[in-house]
Amino acid sequence: MTDDTDRLAQIRARAEAATPGPWFSDIGNFMVWDETSEDSEAVAKEIGDDDCVFIAHSREDVPFVLDLVDSLTAERDTLRAVVEEARAAVAEGMAHYDRWVGAREMLKLLDRGLREQGE
Repeated sequence: MTDDTDRLAQIRARAEAATPGPWFSDIGNFMVWDETSEDSEAVAKEIGDDDCVFIAHSREDVPFVLDLVDSLTAERDTLRAVVEEARAAVAEGMAHYDRWVGAREMLKLLDRGLREQGE
């Protein structure tokens, strides 16, 4: 696994282990709440307004980003396979072309040799 793959796996594990969302922020009280909890459990307390909003949105943003990374990684892998197939086809085409050029040159030499013998 690459460092990025390891890091994404760690982020996904933390996201899956976190209190289920969605969360909401109560900026006046500097808290982030889990509204799915029966007793409206505070997820974070005594934080600044911007941090409060960031944390509240991260519960849904992180899984969204991870899913997007998975989708883009799959698309990249598909495109890599297509590129490899195209490379193989081009290499095969070049091999045929090289044989054709070689055969054409041989015919030119034979033709020249025949003409020279006829003179």
